[in-house]
Amino acid sequence: IRSMGRFQSVQRELIAFAAIAGISCVVALLAPKWTWQWGQRLFGVSDAPWPRTTQLGLVGVEMDIPPFSNQTVRERYMVPFHDGTVRVPKGSSCQLKIWAKNLLAPPYDTCAMNYRDADGNRGRANLRRGAKEGARQNFVLDGPPLESINDSLAMSLTGGDARIGNLTLRAIDAPLVAAANIEVEYPAYLQRSTKTAWGKETLPYRNGIRLPQGTQVGLRIESNNRIRRSEWMIVRSGPDGVVTQPVETREFDEPTQEFRLPLGQLDANLLLELRLWDDHGLGSTRVQQFVLAAIADNPPNVDFVLDGIGTAITEQALLQVRSKVSDDYDLKEAWIESIVDEQPKQRTMLAITPRGEANIDIDFKAMRDSGQETPKAGSVLSLMVSASDFLQQGDAPHIGRSTPIQLNGGTPVQLLILLDRRELAMRARLEHILVELWQLRDLLA
Repeated sequence: IRSMGRFQSVQRELIAFAAIAGISCVVALLAPKWTWQWGQRLFGVSDAPWPRTTQLGLVGVEMDIPPFSNQTVRERYMVPFHDGTVRVPKGSSCQLKIWAKNLLAPPYDTCAMNYRDADGNRGRANLRRGAKEGARQNFVLDGPPLESINDSLAMSLTGGDARIGNLTLRAIDAPLVAAANIEVEYPAYLQRSTKTAWGKETLPYRNGIRLPQGTQVGLRIESNNRIRRSEWMIVRSGPDGVVTQPVETREFDEPTQEFRLPLGQLDANLLLELRLWDDHGLGSTRVQQFVLAAIADNPPNVDFVLDGIGTAITEQALLQVRSKVSDDYDLKEAWIESIVDEQPKQRTMLAITPRGEANIDIDFKAMRDSGQETPKAGSVLSLMVSASDFLQQGDAPHIGRSTPIQLNGGTPVQLLILLDRRELAMRARLEHILVELWQLRDLLA
């Protein structure tokens, strides 16, 4: 064996191995963590990085919250990374925020992002410095490629001698309304109309849909994503002006793709602004608007005249009240209101014919003979015809009124004097017109 082998080289290798093993044992005792990491990288093929001077940390991605029409200040929200992945809505623009500690000396005191899109295109973007918080230096990236994101990105961050790899920015569809239906319950007064038949129904939403005033409405929403929270604001515009209700929020116990928003009674034109949040914590990229127009139920239209009499009367007068009443749907009742001087208002009900006529004859002589109070000479009598329909606005009825007519009471002698004066005035006016016609005739001749 001695003649076949060279034991001197083996001895030298054993001595070198013993020296290396001894040094390794000393290093293992002095720096056990370093030795363990070195062993893992050499023998375990681990990708655990060596200790770095610079420390990098992820804050998250910050995005704008689309504002409602009455909001003047834009709000923002933060979406953190989970297992190196962050989700953002397609079409949105965002800010990437990170922090760094113990940066190296210039020019190695900056941070950058390397990225690759779904088509394999690569790029690099430098982050700008933000506010400093203690030992942390904040960095922000709010430009390309984080503007109007439509594709997912694979990213890695570098700063100083540190690096964070295997990051993914995943672009998903923003939560939006995919379909909307209106649940309608028409008011009871419409069912009284002889021309229409109303009840409950569900209508597909279309922009500017019109519904009768007083209808109870609810909006059933179907979204493209699972929704965790919804926020909405209602703006009502009517004859009394524009009323903006506070923003309401509804949290769902379980994420859902279908839910209902009660809108109450439609008394005026309604604008609903809706903002959705999905189960990933992402909000809509825009506020969606839904418009419902109210078909106003106008008060009854009342035309009122006194047939065969003027504004001056005596205690023997016969008032022939002739009125025409009409409504969009159906009339409930009609009456005549009379006020003598400062006395309380008197109401006399009127019968309405199928043609909408509400007539009555008021005979002061017959009333006085039966012992009723009648206007005296020198009194002022005010008459007005009113009518109501079946629409209830709160506790107040829906009433239409005619133009009031004011009558002045007097004696027969005063009435004759007044008629004589009016006749003389009309005669003088007629004579004046005749004189002007004769002058015009002579001028033309």
